[in-house]
Amino acid sequence: MDTKIKRNLKFGKVLAPLVIKSRFRSFPLWAHLFVTRKCNLSCPYCFIKDNSKDELDLANMELVVDRLHNLGVRIISFYGGEPTIRKDFPELVKYTCSKGMITHVSTNGTKLDKQYIDRLAGAGIDIINLSVDSVLDTSRKDMAHSKRVLEDLLIARDHFGFVMAVNMVLTSQNVGSALETIRTLGNYDIPVSICPIVKNTYNSVPQDQSLFFNTPKERAALYGVLRHIEVLRKSGIKIIDPPQYFRDVKSFMEGVLKDWDCTAGEYSISVDVDGRIQFCCGLQPENISIFDLVRGDLNGMYKARRDAAVARCKKVCIGNCHYDASYLIRHPMSVIKTVG
Repeated sequence: MDTKIKRNLKFGKVLAPLVIKSRFRSFPLWAHLFVTRKCNLSCPYCFIKDNSKDELDLANMELVVDRLHNLGVRIISFYGGEPTIRKDFPELVKYTCSKGMITHVSTNGTKLDKQYIDRLAGAGIDIINLSVDSVLDTSRKDMAHSKRVLEDLLIARDHFGFVMAVNMVLTSQNVGSALETIRTLGNYDIPVSICPIVKNTYNSVPQDQSLFFNTPKERAALYGVLRHIEVLRKSGIKIIDPPQYFRDVKSFMEGVLKDWDCTAGEYSISVDVDGRIQFCCGLQPENISIFDLVRGDLNGMYKARRDAAVARCKKVCIGNCHYDASYLIRHPMSVIKTVG
């Protein structure tokens, strides 16, 4: 069977029951699992890197996967730091895939060579999401540094059938080249997810404030990009985020949008490197171990805490991961249409 067809069948088999069940009750459809907080880069907009944190070993990470599966999770996004720093990461992917779960990894790509890509693909990874900043030479994650990795991933994609996607964080530094970057990625037939920089709600690590859209001129440049993204979508470029997201981002930044449907802690769950749960990957871990959590707890012991925490952070964040998850629940076929 064609690898692309086989992968789409898996997506449909996994997603259809989740979406049906989610109409009747909320439960974690997907999870962020931090396999490490260590990273070989220091991106100025990132606040979740922590080289001092030790992660669980492979055996205990597999137990985390087991617990998530028992809670009903069927989609796992592996996060870092940089997940590919872990030499045993492909083994964790293989174990997760053996349970019939959809696997996704976000990576800066700097550790990916042909051998590692083949290990990941051979392990059964479903989605590899590469972080790219710009077509300009502005960082270790620009197209000048990422082109070789992109081309190697595309060759492997055609052979193994995994989904190749790119995430781009919009800042005042790269907004001027954003449309060109999206067009370039579109020429590679790579779906793109785009999210403006969000404020740190995780810790006290300072962000470079110049990266935010602080002036009317900077915000006008951002709004121009957000408007033009719909033009690019209509031209055939695959944009993962729904059109309403970009309109809501503008309203959010103008202070008009007072609320949005955040699924953090409701239809998703995050697990830190030590096994503690988080309502969102951008919030501090709770003093609750994933190993102590049972299904009833998700609507019981921490619901009030979750609602209060999310209500606070939604005032400074409109992250596309949870916005898109809400859209997925309402329009499940849109994901297969976009990435297929």
